[in-house]
Amino acid sequence: MPNGAPASPVHHVKKQSTSTVESTSSMPVPVTNAGVPQSQRLQQQPSDPQPTKENEPEPESEEGGESASPPTVNASVHAVREIGPLETDVFGLYSLTFVNKTKDLSERKVRLDFSKYGDVARVRGQFIAAGESIIVSFNDKESAEKAVTSPTMASKYGPSLNTCPFMDVVPDKDGHFSVEFVNSGMNGIREITNEFSKHGEVMKVMAGGAKNAVKRVTVSFADRKAAFAAVKAHETSKDFVSIDFSRDCLKEMST
Repeated sequence: MPNGAPASPVHHVKKQSTSTVESTSSMPVPVTNAGVPQSQRLQQQPSDPQPTKENEPEPESEEGGESASPPTVNASVHAVREIGPLETDVFGLYSLTFVNKTKDLSERKVRLDFSKYGDVARVRGQFIAAGESIIVSFNDKESAEKAVTSPTMASKYGPSLNTCPFMDVVPDKDGHFSVEFVNSGMNGIREITNEFSKHGEVMKVMAGGAKNAVKRVTVSFADRKAAFAAVKAHETSKDFVSIDFSRDCLKEMST
């Protein structure tokens, strides 16, 4: 007994250790991930959350190479985006556009982000709802190019960030040149008509939305020049926020 008793437990421990190593080395998850290219794994993770659980050992390798991960994602986003030509718009500015994905985004936030790349001349678009197109305009071409090619901005604002196609201002179905804005100042129809009549003949003013709520207002002018004057005059107004031409009056021109 004194001679044989220690040998048997020691022999067992070694055998368990060996079998544990064998089972660990034959686990399917590391072998599967090792055979899948990195670009393919990036595409799978957003749509299939289950492989992420199986790949829990991978964060250890990410901790060691944490700085290499973001450029890989950004390079993937940038590769998908095909940046269009950058030319002056109807205001003589260099404009970029993106689709607003959240109702919490504000004009001030957008202006602060894009101002890191140059002087932002104006920000247009509706911020009250997700899915609206926002236009950011720079005074110079170089600043606009820096912003649109920035991996940081592509990651922050998504693949929709691109150069703005040239849009011409045309009459709507009624033959008018219309502008729209958010009536943050809660002005009445008569006040709005009087204010915008300073820029030209106002044909009609329409307000939409619930009663006693901040409404989106459309002002229609008889001629194109008056509509341009109104947009320029109120682009920084706190009463007529996010003023821009009505969608019906914007037509994308092929270059």
